[in-house]
Amino acid sequence: MKKAFVFLSLVLAFGGQAMMAQLPVAGAPSILLDVQNKAAGGAGTASTSGGVGYAPTTNNTSAQVSSAGSSATMKHSTRLEIKVSSINRTPADIQVEWYFFAKDVKNYHTVKEYVIDSGNKAMTLKPSDSETFEEVSKEVETKRVSSFTTTTSNPGSTTAQTSYSSYDAQGGTTISGWVVRVLYNGQVIAARGSEFKYEDAAKSPTKFEALKAGRAQ
Repeated sequence: MKKAFVFLSLVLAFGGQAMMAQLPVAGAPSILLDVQNKAAGGAGTASTSGGVGYAPTTNNTSAQVSSAGSSATMKHSTRLEIKVSSINRTPADIQVEWYFFAKDVKNYHTVKEYVIDSGNKAMTLKPSDSETFEEVSKEVETKRVSSFTTTTSNPGSTTAQTSYSSYDAQGGTTISGWVVRVLYNGQVIAARGSEFKYEDAAKSPTKFEALKAGRAQ
């Protein structure tokens, strides 16, 4: 009895994956969609600064100031390889859409998600034919700046006092996810995304509009 239950569970699991590849739409062609994330990164630059100096104080003495800082900038984009295959006996007229999502970052906090890049392509697949192409998102940039300062008043004296201050900030934009949809007569028949939430929303017009507008939960 236990083996039968395990077998049934496996059948349901694989059946669920098959439904993800081909959504039930009346009269729609049988289309298989495969998407591979080929690149998610980019070039970066970094720099450091620092030194020791003296600054006047309010009581006509001088303070020794030691500082060190760094700055790093990273540019990145996402490149997708999209493969659409037909298992029909007749030609299939379909529309392929792709969307890249991003989030803005300010001091390590992100704001609502939004579509930063998108596109679409109409195609006619011959019986048992497939087409593979690549799409690359717009390039985005994040930057981090940090510094540490030590200030010593009356250096070398018995009344010397030392204080510390630091600064750390990050800002810019990050690519947060992507989704690819295949449509037939305006209805979604297949979807693939970087996370489940994108695939789930891609199948529902209401959820997808909310996701694109940054209202998705």
